[in-house]
Amino acid sequence: MTRRVLALPATADVTQVAAFLVGHRVTSVPILDGRRVVGMVSRRDLLRVLIRDDALIAQEVRRRLVAYFIDVGPRVLVRDGIVEISDPGGDHARWIAVNLARTVPGVIRVRFVNRSAPDTAAVPRPDPGWRQGV
Repeated sequence: MTRRVLALPATADVTQVAAFLVGHRVTSVPILDGRRVVGMVSRRDLLRVLIRDDALIAQEVRRRLVAYFIDVGPRVLVRDGIVEISDPGGDHARWIAVNLARTVPGVIRVRFVNRSAPDTAAVPRPDPGWRQGV
């Protein structure tokens, strides 16, 4: 007897894979590109991605953004897998940034924040000879 094989498309995201595994009570699922098997995802694979440390996620997102935007990569903050990127400006730059960030394992969601306050490193320091109140 041949059974119907359960599989997901290569375009499935982490939440779809997790829901599939739980819903069908299976521990792994083949990933298909058309009719060709391109991979296999297990519950262990999902856990490894979902419990990744925020600092490692932020480091990898920064690395990818700086590599693409050269030296002017936007600032990145990650909390519980949610990536906040300082707005790189322009729809195209935002589209690139969100898609680059989504490729990093452990990223759950990407959002942009408008950080208009200057970075403390960019604020000019007073002259050492300057004295307050003089």
